Amino acid sequence: MSARNRRDLENKELESLAQCLPLAAAITFQLDKASIVRLTSAYLALRNVFPPRNSNEQIETMAIGSFLLQTLDGFVLILDATGKMMYVSETASVHLGLSQVYILQVYLNFHTFM
Repeated sequence: MSARNRRDLENKELESLAQCLPLAAAITFQLDKASIVRLTSAYLALRNVFPPRNSNEQIETMAIGSFLLQTLDGFVLILDATGKMMYVSETASVHLGLSQVYILQVYLNFHTFM
């Protein structure tokens, strides 16, 4: 397999991976390869702590969570026991002026090299 074919296949797989992330298409379109891998890793760690439920329960929980974020007029950060950031809500952009993806990327970039 030539290097070009390998890169094309790699790019297709990364695009598929980016589409699986729970982010808007406009955001995933702008991500570079390293960001896709880091965000996927963070998402999988989050799913490990909070496994998916059946679809009806999940839809109800998502609706309640969205409502709570709107009424609290704030944002949510989820950290694991070691202090590693696992999730930041989209509403962080309203309060911090930084996008959800940017906050996670900066955090993951900073702690990857520490």
